[in-house]
Amino acid sequence: MSIQTDISTKLKVAVHGCVHGSLKRIYDRIEELAPNERPDLLLILGDVQTIRTSKDLSSISIPAKYMNPVNQHRYNNHQNRHFNQENYNNKSRYNNKGNIISRYNGGASTIIDHISDFPQYFNGVYEVTVPTLIIGGNHENMRQFMELPYGGYLLPNMVYLGWSQTIWFKGIKIGGISGITKLYDYYNKRPEYNEQAQEGGHKHSSFNENSWWNRNKKSLYHVRFENIIPLYNSVVKDGNSPSIMLSHDWPRCVVRQGDLQGLLKKKPFFKNEVEQNILGSPLYDIILRKYKPTWWFSAHLHVKYTAEYKHGYDTAISCSSKDEIKLFDDEDKPKNECQTTHFLALDKYLPRRKGESFDMVEIEVEDVQHPSLNDNNFYFDPEFVGNLLKVYTNKDIIEDFKKKIKEQYFNENTHDFEQDLRTICDVINKKSVNINVNNDDVDWEDYKFPECTETWYKDGIQQTNYFIDRYFKKEE
Repeated sequence: MSIQTDISTKLKVAVHGCVHGSLKRIYDRIEELAPNERPDLLLILGDVQTIRTSKDLSSISIPAKYMNPVNQHRYNNHQNRHFNQENYNNKSRYNNKGNIISRYNGGASTIIDHISDFPQYFNGVYEVTVPTLIIGGNHENMRQFMELPYGGYLLPNMVYLGWSQTIWFKGIKIGGISGITKLYDYYNKRPEYNEQAQEGGHKHSSFNENSWWNRNKKSLYHVRFENIIPLYNSVVKDGNSPSIMLSHDWPRCVVRQGDLQGLLKKKPFFKNEVEQNILGSPLYDIILRKYKPTWWFSAHLHVKYTAEYKHGYDTAISCSSKDEIKLFDDEDKPKNECQTTHFLALDKYLPRRKGESFDMVEIEVEDVQHPSLNDNNFYFDPEFVGNLLKVYTNKDIIEDFKKKIKEQYFNENTHDFEQDLRTICDVINKKSVNINVNNDDVDWEDYKFPECTETWYKDGIQQTNYFIDRYFKKEE
């Protein structure tokens, strides 16, 4: 494929922290920029609250007080709306089917209107004006996200990355992890949901369905072992690792690499976690040190924070043993070879903290020969798809491995999470020698995202079945 010589080798990337249902404000802000200042890509770091209909209210984790339209000033403020206090008694209740409804005259539609403007995009009132990638946080429509474990379209021009995924856009490789880290759930199996599931020999009633979501929706967004495996199993070589990584919560190793005192001044209640070295995820440390991305973007803690993580040569980054021989003695290390990951965490939007939730960076294109450079399509990464296939075909082995870990004494503070990843990657790689994960000589047309039609983005199960049939079953 011929490459146009006038294509810029830098990409303008806009990044936004927690959205909390206020998408339109972000796109309005971008439209206010001069045409030459507008981004090529928007990255959203979670808590988007992609509610489509009232049915989704049961599958999103939002404290009841924030579903109260009277409290809108405490939550999202995505439009100026006025409510009659006398017509609303400051409480929500459940109907006889277990669905949350408002005593305000608007009922469930008023709650949806209050907590998210996504339905107006979903139904075509507004359009996504910039190619957008999102990851999930801990305030999401888990019904929709469970339909898209490998990612897919939420709207035309808006792609969700799934539990974990790596994609290409305009010559840049971007990886992402959805959810938040709760180590007590890391080795647990994620609950499975099917609207036709049988419980006690009977199809779920609407009440039982809502009970299921109430029991499980928080656990669903916790990061699992099998979500980290395909990230860790990627082979890192020159130009192969992602330039950008996205996570909702932070890597733990970046916390002390910025203005820590300034952070604690803004968020003094972080002090105990910082002192105990438990603020952030140790799982992301493993990926950050392995990939050494140019940028790592996070949100979740509702504060803007920057850090520079310097990668040393004593960091174990491969699936080999911890006793691996170092390439250089300290005095022989090349002085100009130290890589840096720029970490940026962003706030949620609040009028009194304008500018803390949104930022823009320029990213150097890493592959000027990549076919994505000349179009606006997203492409799956073939190597990562191969690693997802290894997890898919070895699910039983992985589940047995997790059970053995849980049967042992498990201390979150001392457990060697990377050793578990080394071990399982070694096992599934030997079991999957026929799976090609090499990006060389790839027909990239096979990995281009399909055309997004209304019937496509509104049917997550159809998208997932397409992904499985196209990339997994062809190997059978």
